[in-house]
Amino acid sequence: MNRALKRALKHKRVQQERVVPLPRAIDEFVVFDMPQRMLDEIKSDRLSVDAEGTPVFQDNHGVWQEITPSLAGWIVTWERILTTLTPASPHCSLEGLKEINRNLNDDIDIEPETLALAIAEFEYCRHVFRNSDRSKIQSIAKTSQIAMLIKD
Repeated sequence: MNRALKRALKHKRVQQERVVPLPRAIDEFVVFDMPQRMLDEIKSDRLSVDAEGTPVFQDNHGVWQEITPSLAGWIVTWERILTTLTPASPHCSLEGLKEINRNLNDDIDIEPETLALAIAEFEYCRHVFRNSDRSKIQSIAKTSQIAMLIKD
């Protein structure tokens, strides 16, 4: 037993694991991966569907998930983040992303103008993420998740 450990035991100091936050690039990948892949697939006209024809995506754990409920939750969360952090922005409503979600849910073709608007809204969300305090975004996102869980 070394001196430092003896001293810590003598003074009853408890060592804790140091929590290291994820780098912003990894956080950004986790937050924006699903909608980015979905928009890329729509743009290249190769959206993945399951056996029933429901649009799906593969999550970060390799599990296939339906796009529409996941995208709806992402939209609700980002609407809350944007209205809190940038209330004067015209992109706060995320109408293009909502329209895409409705069209995917109703199996309707997505217009190029709608896709262009959704991509602009998505890039604005990414801009806000990169230029805002991460703890504020996490707090707002947790509040949004709790609100969605209570609603269900």
